[in-house]
Amino acid sequence: MQLRRGDKAVLSISAGLAAIVVAAVAFSLLVVDRSPPPSKQPGNSSSSLLVMTWGPSLCRVERNNSGCRSGHVEKLGRALILHGLWPQPPTEQFCDVPKADEGRARDHLRDTDIASLDLPQDVQSKLQSMMSDIKAMVPHEW
Repeated sequence: MQLRRGDKAVLSISAGLAAIVVAAVAFSLLVVDRSPPPSKQPGNSSSSLLVMTWGPSLCRVERNNSGCRSGHVEKLGRALILHGLWPQPPTEQFCDVPKADEGRARDHLRDTDIASLDLPQDVQSKLQSMMSDIKAMVPHEW
C-alpha cells in the first residue's frame, strides 16, 4: 500500500498533535502538579509563644469546648492546659504547611478538613494529659 500526499499530511499532523499532547501531559505531571519540596532551612521564627489556659476558667469561657463537654477538663483539675506552641512572629506559624491547609486552619474550619496527623500512642496519651481534647487540638496545633 502506497501513501498518498494527503495521507502523509494527515500522519504528520497526527504525529505532531500526539507529540504536543505528550509534552503537555509531561509538563503537567512534572511541573504544574508538583508540590514544592519542604524547606531544609528553619523559618524566620525568632521565638515561640507557649499558650496555656487555666483549666477551671476554660469551661466557663468556652462551654462548647469538646474537652469540657466530655468532662475531660474537669478530670484534669486545677491545672494549666496546653493549647499550643506558636512560632513567632505570627507570619511564621504555618511553615511548610500546604497553602490549602493553612487557609483552613486560619479559618477555623472543622478538624476533619485538615490533613490528619498520626501520632504514636504514647505521645497521644501524654498530650491528652495536658490538653483539653487532642482530637480537636492536634490537627491544627503544629
